Amino acid sequence: MPVLMVQVKDDAWTENPKRTAKTFDLLGSKDKDLWIEGTPRFKDRYNYFGRYPEKIIAFFDKHMK
Repeated sequence: MPVLMVQVKDDAWTENPKRTAKTFDLLGSKDKDLWIEGTPRFKDRYNYFGRYPEKIIAFFDKHMK
């Protein structure tokens, strides 16, 4: 199954990027993409796809046809 793993690099609740990279490496998918986006303001981090949907649209276009 294809995987687009999204994690905010500056998330204070996780050990990034170390923990995220470990999880990504353990995924069994051959078609996977790790995407870490750090943004300076908290409110922008969790609305990134709302403002910039290109990456998620491209992923769905590739895998949902």
